[in-house]
Amino acid sequence: MLKNRAPRTALVSMLLVVVATAKVGAADDLAIEAKIYEQLSLPTRVDFNQVPPDPLAAYLGDLHGIPIVWDTKAFEKVGFEYRRLTFTRNLSGLPLRAVLTDLLGGRKLSFMIKDHKLTLTTVEEARDWQLEYLRRK
Repeated sequence: MLKNRAPRTALVSMLLVVVATAKVGAADDLAIEAKIYEQLSLPTRVDFNQVPPDPLAAYLGDLHGIPIVWDTKAFEKVGFEYRRLTFTRNLSGLPLRAVLTDLLGGRKLSFMIKDHKLTLTTVEEARDWQLEYLRRK
């Protein structure tokens, strides 16, 4: 009977490690999302002159210490080459949320928090994701 307990004990130990790791991962994800929400409310500064999308995301991500990505799949879905965009703005002291709205809104672009990242995307994709998120709740 002792022979049967050893594999069970090992299996239970492995499951506990997996569950503990998942809980740590979930806590980390929540902390990242909380930081993104916080940073959206904090003042930022941009001085862009014909800056392409990827450097824009990298700059703001580094400045605020949050992951910012472009939703490449959403742009591919509508056949839009977002990398052709350039951004020119000089803004300071406004919350990151307002600056992103200003930079993206006139181009029918938006942002959302998805997969623990601040994701820059199309207005349609942001709307669809929000509706899907609300349906799951």
